[in-house]
Amino acid sequence: MSETPKVLIFFSAGFNTEAETKDCFERAGAEVDVVHINAIVKAPEQLKQYDILVVPGGFSYGDDIGSGVVFANQLRTLLRKQIETFLDNGGLMLGVCNGFQVIMKAGLLTSPDGHFEERPSATLTWNQSARYEDRWVRLKVTGGRTPWLPDDGGIECPVRHAEGRFVPRDAATLKRLRDNGQLVLHYADERWQPATRFPENPNGSEEAVAGICSASGQVLGLMPHAECHTYYWHHPHWTRDNTQTLRDTNGLKLFQAGVNGAKQRLAKL
Repeated sequence: MSETPKVLIFFSAGFNTEAETKDCFERAGAEVDVVHINAIVKAPEQLKQYDILVVPGGFSYGDDIGSGVVFANQLRTLLRKQIETFLDNGGLMLGVCNGFQVIMKAGLLTSPDGHFEERPSATLTWNQSARYEDRWVRLKVTGGRTPWLPDDGGIECPVRHAEGRFVPRDAATLKRLRDNGQLVLHYADERWQPATRFPENPNGSEEAVAGICSASGQVLGLMPHAECHTYYWHHPHWTRDNTQTLRDTNGLKLFQAGVNGAKQRLAKL
């Protein structure tokens, strides 16, 4: 059996970062296929050959009836059994920006058992600014719960969204996610502490949450585009700041961590 992880990037109308995401995973050492959702629905057994599933960023189906809702319903109704089996077998899954909205609204992140939650207990809704935000942010990593992230550190990358504010159903849900170690990415200020104010917290997310993982840690969702700062010269300050600092805070380490996690699983099979 090959120990090179295979990545499936879902594709459909409106996604627009599949090329950048593919590049990140290939540089991290994986084999990558970009496949239209209709082709997967037609032959769902294809999922068995992959180690990582990815829902990329963009505006799937034009964000009609809400960001990520249509694609989330496709996953829930057409691929539910196959995705749950994939996760039961130890596979990893990632959702970035619109992909985060998709897997959040599908119920894959807040479920206590790692399967699709019938009524997702958190959502991503309109930014408090009531507008689309396109700006660079800092992310504080507290990622020991998930193979997708190092235990600590920071990432700098852009956000590009109108509906990115993390809102749990109630205080009990927020406490459960916090106590479980699922709140793994936070918007940070200049001191790399959780940001309480705009623009460091660009959308008003509760507790400055920028990304969460599932109870098992296998599924990660984040609003910021980690795939858009993977070379130091992607950063707007690359001509002024220390390039090593920019390398240390780029988003490629997220993809490297995920691929390494998949490699470790393959080595045990």
